[in-house]
Amino acid sequence: MYEILKIGVVAEGPTDVIVIKDIVANLCGDREFVITTLQPECSVAFEQYNGMTGTGWSGVCRWIHVLKEQTNKFSDNPLWNNFPIIILHLDTDTIDQTYKKGRLGHLTDVYGNLPYQGNKHCGIKKSERCQNTCDLSRERVNALRKILCGWIGEHVPDNLIFCTPVESTDAWVLAAFFPNNNLIKNGQLECRLGTFRILETQKREKRIKKTTSDYLEKVAEKFQQRWSQGKNIYV
Repeated sequence: MYEILKIGVVAEGPTDVIVIKDIVANLCGDREFVITTLQPECSVAFEQYNGMTGTGWSGVCRWIHVLKEQTNKFSDNPLWNNFPIIILHLDTDTIDQTYKKGRLGHLTDVYGNLPYQGNKHCGIKKSERCQNTCDLSRERVNALRKILCGWIGEHVPDNLIFCTPVESTDAWVLAAFFPNNNLIKNGQLECRLGTFRILETQKREKRIKKTTSDYLEKVAEKFQQRWSQGKNIYV
């Protein structure tokens, strides 16, 4: 008999947590688990998600710094003893941001690693580079994980799992719910920024707005059943 698996989630926002929870449910099958949202701090009743660290990529960055400040070392924080698994989510579009754009006031640019100075996002118009042979997506993921390791500053805990979708979790939702979309047919899903806009401009009965209420109503639990299909489409 398995104990209930305790999983902590650190994410940019509440809609990302909903998607991650359904992916975990798909992978766990009959295994019982419980998800605890560590970041962002939120009140589901009032849909307020600011808290002390805020939301978005800057909220994730602040959360990491808060843990480091509590015990000097990120991996020494007692939090790691409470969860066998902690999932750390960050979309790859983060690497095009700057620290001065961080929400709740500017972040201190202590690393100088944003924005990413390698090959930029290819752009949807350059479709000849998007036929499932482009390595740019992998390069951006590797660059983002390097940035995350820089924020952590030392040994990455063994029970920490990076979740770094290209370019966002919204692309995963698009793949799962709209497999016939032209971006997917043309092999361009990983080449498009702002995928949530495509979800929001579908016909009214299929439209998915990037709000907690819409994701809870239209994505939660349903995505769990569609994840296997979606991940096969996703490049």
